[in-house]
Amino acid sequence: METELVESGRFERTLTVKMLEADLEDAKNQAAKKLSGQIRLKGFRPGKAPRRIVEATVGADTVRAEAIDSGMSAWVGAALEGIDLELAAQPTITDVRDTEDGFEMDVKLALWPELDSAPVIEGRQIVVESNLVSDEEIDEQIDRLREQFAELVDVERSIRDGDIALIDLNAEDDGQPVDEVSAKDLSYEVWGGGLIEGLDGVLRVEKAGSIVSLTSS
Repeated sequence: METELVESGRFERTLTVKMLEADLEDAKNQAAKKLSGQIRLKGFRPGKAPRRIVEATVGADTVRAEAIDSGMSAWVGAALEGIDLELAAQPTITDVRDTEDGFEMDVKLALWPELDSAPVIEGRQIVVESNLVSDEEIDEQIDRLREQFAELVDVERSIRDGDIALIDLNAEDDGQPVDEVSAKDLSYEVWGGGLIEGLDGVLRVEKAGSIVSLTSS
């Protein structure tokens, strides 16, 4: 493994980790074992097939890709052990690419800023915006919750504004059914938006079980 550290920003460094193909052997063996446990290979128990059999089945490139993906975190951790930096966040792998004799990856390192002197805070004021909620906003939220979790109950009276009617809707045009407008067991809020012009009006004076008809254009 070889590493190269370059400055890529005021509080950022890019660490390039270079790996030889020979360095991947152990990782390839582990990757083949993992993959052999995910596929069925005749004559072998899950996870027990030799690497060459797994590579012949899924492809050597697949085994190599799994090896790189599984080993990246450990390789980055090993590369960081010899670097004296105060990291402000977890390292981020930004690029992985093949080389003639292996592969390399770029790792972005975010650093804590270094201050020459402490900032002067005497005399400064900090304005904190109020998060107070008005009574009207509380009432509106309560009403929304009531509507959201309200329990529907059957009633025998005629339909009123705001009621939810469970309707079967059949539409015809010149005696031919219109499937696009038809529906079964449709939960419909009366005066809740006007699904069909005139529908709310005829529902409002009816009781459960009634059959009504209307003409709409």
